[in-house]
Amino acid sequence: MGALRLAEYSEKGGVGKTSVTNGLAAVAGDRGMRVLVIDLDSRATASKELGVPIPEIGDPEIFTLNDLLYVNPGDDDPLDPTDAIADTIHPAGESWPSTVRVLPGERKLANREADSGPIEMRLRQGLRAVAGEFDVILFDLPPRPSGKLVTAGLAAAEGEDGGGGVLIPATLTTDGLDGVTQALRTVKQMRQGYSPTLSVAGIVRSIVPRDRELRAIHREFDRQLFERVDPKLGPWGEMVLGEPLPAVASSSGEADADVRYLVRQYAIREEARFAQVPITSAPGREAKRLVATYGEILDLLLKRKENR
Repeated sequence: MGALRLAEYSEKGGVGKTSVTNGLAAVAGDRGMRVLVIDLDSRATASKELGVPIPEIGDPEIFTLNDLLYVNPGDDDPLDPTDAIADTIHPAGESWPSTVRVLPGERKLANREADSGPIEMRLRQGLRAVAGEFDVILFDLPPRPSGKLVTAGLAAAEGEDGGGGVLIPATLTTDGLDGVTQALRTVKQMRQGYSPTLSVAGIVRSIVPRDRELRAIHREFDRQLFERVDPKLGPWGEMVLGEPLPAVASSSGEADADVRYLVRQYAIREEARFAQVPITSAPGREAKRLVATYGEILDLLLKRKENR
């Protein structure tokens, strides 16, 4: 059985894709699992949090995903990505577990969207050479509809054995639901082309307000997440991790607190990102709650993979 491959994807920004990606990486790495984070976003937010000195803020000679995907149009013998990928994978920063590796993004990665050549399968091909070295491979995708980078990430997430999954973070907002709708559309398009066995690993509710800050509108969006139906993929409720929020808040707040797999909105998450440290090393009760949630999500998805 190969590595657990998860592509964190939504076509809306600000829904917590990178937070989920690096949160899962931190928990898996803390357990001693061999983790590879692949940053397909030209903003390189995941790479920066992971402490990798990408070209614009560190070592200009470091090789990135941009180098792996780039093909010179005039080159009659382009570099084989299975030969190049080892040079593009780097250890995470010293604060991170030693088992966490990164294939970083960088600003120039945005140029690959305009490439005329067929670069969409280069990442998947390159991973053939190293996939056996990892237990978990996480793909942080850019918030855009399809395109070469999204296609490259989703095709690689499927893996050679099929069954790779898309984990869709969704805030309890209009943008959050729109991002899910559009991400599911792209999954269906990928199934008709590059990735016929690509699956939806789940929809995870992200940046969820604290119980005392939840409003009726958040509960309404949560209800819609569970009640919508995709004509091809089926009920959204079967894809959402956990149970619905109660329709009405309890006086004690315990009913909301008991709902699992909710990635709460805590300031400690942004503080850890700014400090470039894993959430597993952050102090305080809120960090522990986030670590527990990421651990629950990881355990659930690993179990589903084993039962596949």
